[in-house]
Amino acid sequence: MKKAFILILFFSLFLCLIYIFIEQDGKTQKDIKIKKEEIITKEQLEERAIDFLLKSHMSGKVECQQGEFCKFSNVVANNFSFDTLSVDNYEDMMDFLNLLTFELKENLKDLIATKELSRISSDPIFDALIKQYPDDFNKKADFTLKITNFKPNKKLEFDFAFLSWFVSEKTYDLIVKNAKKMDIFLNLNYNIENSKISLLQSNFLLKVNLAKESVITINKQNKTILINIENYKNIKPIFEEINPFLLSFFKTKNSSLKQSMMNFLKIINKTNASHLLIKSSDLLDINSYSISEF
Repeated sequence: MKKAFILILFFSLFLCLIYIFIEQDGKTQKDIKIKKEEIITKEQLEERAIDFLLKSHMSGKVECQQGEFCKFSNVVANNFSFDTLSVDNYEDMMDFLNLLTFELKENLKDLIATKELSRISSDPIFDALIKQYPDDFNKKADFTLKITNFKPNKKLEFDFAFLSWFVSEKTYDLIVKNAKKMDIFLNLNYNIENSKISLLQSNFLLKVNLAKESVITINKQNKTILINIENYKNIKPIFEEINPFLLSFFKTKNSSLKQSMMNFLKIINKTNASHLLIKSSDLLDINSYSISEF
């Protein structure tokens, strides 16, 4: 009886060891499979990022990690260059940019009153971004990007030289100097409905550091918007002169909207503050805007 008990105990222990071995081996194989899939995903992501650079006639170094994080370094394009661009959720960013670019391309003639931007809209980057989506494409997603030391080159300055027709040479030089070096941060949570971007349902935080130490931060949450301009006095001459141009630049059939824009721009021009804070509880209602000066 004792021997039989020992034999049963030994046999049970042996079965347990076999079960543990099988489970561990299965877990190991599963881990290897998951790791392999992560490596493939990383490689595919880098291939797509490199393919985008090639199609848009840009050169630079690309490194991606799992979790769809990609970093572009030392990028040079036809019109600009930048040191680094870091992106969280690369694929989500590309879906947004693809659809946004398509809509801009389709509506540029209706949106812009002048033909001077036709050359910019035909830049290879626009064509590289345009991608067809099914009509029932819906998506909710977010992404974050950081750009350091963004610099337009002489070609882009030449393309925007038509601004000198609307502003003084001094103001145009101020625009160029502020654009010489920019750091950009954007976190965007967007909503796509039937292959159309719903901007009203999209929330974002945009921060732009200009070369002349002015910082513009725009935070939109649902209908509310907060615009914070640090060192506003450094760039106020741009707003003073460019306002009439902005009103003629964008087409609008809504006369009340155009009048509201004029009133809003006049308010901005009156201030002599070094720091400006603009708030609105309803970005579509000009009467809900308030301006604080510091």
